[in-house]
Amino acid sequence: MIAAPRSRSRAVPALAVLTLGLLMAACGSHPDEPQVASLPETALPAPTTTGPGAAPSAADPAGPVEGQAAGTDERPVFRVDDTEQRRRQVWNAYNACLLGHGATEPQGEMGVGLGDSLVDYANAPRSALEACAHLEPRQPPALDAATNPDFRQDTQAYVACLAGRGLFVTLLGDDSPDWTYTEGHPVPDDSAQIEQDCLVEAYGAG
Repeated sequence: MIAAPRSRSRAVPALAVLTLGLLMAACGSHPDEPQVASLPETALPAPTTTGPGAAPSAADPAGPVEGQAAGTDERPVFRVDDTEQRRRQVWNAYNACLLGHGATEPQGEMGVGLGDSLVDYANAPRSALEACAHLEPRQPPALDAATNPDFRQDTQAYVACLAGRGLFVTLLGDDSPDWTYTEGHPVPDDSAQIEQDCLVEAYGAG
């Protein structure tokens, strides 16, 4: 799936993680390693407060990110076919807000990179999570069993698409598109492109 941009990164919990964000990114991993794949560039950090976010402060980005109305608490929503540029813009806005409200970068090499910076999401102050809730991205509705009535059918189509292009995976559950590599099969060199193409083909662009 579309792995989040990484920099000294460790896998983030998968939705549910996927989130997001979950989540352990499988791209680039050796097929013999028990890695879990999660949604492309859509992984979420650890669950945060879901209440309405406070109005942007001086620590927030200068303006709303693409897909978010100015002066509202509507969180940006990822699309299955989002560009890497837009995903980075969304995560960078959220990260900048958290860091501006007291969150810190992870210590050592165990950070998670979602966007161009590292944030210790797990230990971010509650006040920061609440202040930045309006910037925390939502996953594509098509990739959530709760919002997509055809989720299971689409997910089976996704797995079939992957297999048809030489990427064999095993789903980890019925309510998430997260998967692990199926043993005994090599991983194609263009696996990341295969994952992205099959996501759009199976779930649509939205």
